[in-house]
Amino acid sequence: MNELANQLEFDYSLVSQETSSKLRALSNQLDGIYQNYSVAVGEVLYQAQQELASYDGGTFQKWVESNRISKTKAYNYINTYRLVQNLDNPQEKEIFLSQPKSLQYEMSKPSALPEVNQAVFDGDITTHKAYKELERKLKLQEQITSDLTDENSRLKSATVEVKEVVKEIHPPDYSEALRLSKSYQERAEAAEGRNAFLESQLSQLSEQREKAQLLDDMDQVIKQGNLTEQQQSLASVKDTIEFLRKANRFLASFGGIEYLDIQKILLSNAQLKGEMQVLSHKLEELLRVVKNMLGQSEPDIIDGVFLDKESEG
Repeated sequence: MNELANQLEFDYSLVSQETSSKLRALSNQLDGIYQNYSVAVGEVLYQAQQELASYDGGTFQKWVESNRISKTKAYNYINTYRLVQNLDNPQEKEIFLSQPKSLQYEMSKPSALPEVNQAVFDGDITTHKAYKELERKLKLQEQITSDLTDENSRLKSATVEVKEVVKEIHPPDYSEALRLSKSYQERAEAAEGRNAFLESQLSQLSEQREKAQLLDDMDQVIKQGNLTEQQQSLASVKDTIEFLRKANRFLASFGGIEYLDIQKILLSNAQLKGEMQVLSHKLEELLRVVKNMLGQSEPDIIDGVFLDKESEG
């Protein structure tokens, strides 16, 4: 309806000033009716829903459809009505009723995030597209936090299991077993420390969320290269956290590798040995890339002589 009104804007200069004032007042009255239409319909449907709550077999849905209203629209109206009833702030009610119907329906859903609704009330979100984008980013951030929590729990469980295995094996060289157990324990603690660091970085990322949410499409902007220096830093932190999280999960999967008796089979099976060599080469290449990132690249070696960058010249 608002789009139609914009297309058919009335020229009030065609009428007298007195008529213009009356017509503007009537237009405001119509706007009020349009704004409250969903709430009014939602109230009627809500009352009908309560009346038919004790009846089985989809009685309410049948009644709704008999009034030429789809099930989806009916619940959108009801959710809109219930949200307005729960808004104690008159200003928030006014802001909500002034929003497009598609945005009202999103805000009224039982699954709507309070933070995203608050962004609408604060005036930071004015379109359905911006609402869904902020909702997507917040849910992604919650998923990352959940993954980190699960990873920490898994690492703690893995540490306990390895201790029990060491007790049951009782290798001949008990001192060597103790050394291996202590080594694995130290690596597990280091992994927990790395995950604590990731959580800290994620917390910092959350604090900068208000700046990140101003972008309509963060990924698209990154591809176009239109980021400010601060936004580039934020994107780099996000990428680094994701890389470290995956790397920690990869390393944790190799816990207890010292106990794998695979050397003999590798020496006797050429195919498995070849596969292992390919894996070793890829790991070495990955380590080289990481060292380059850290500025720790190794100097070139020719006939046993180290060549640094200055000596090459």
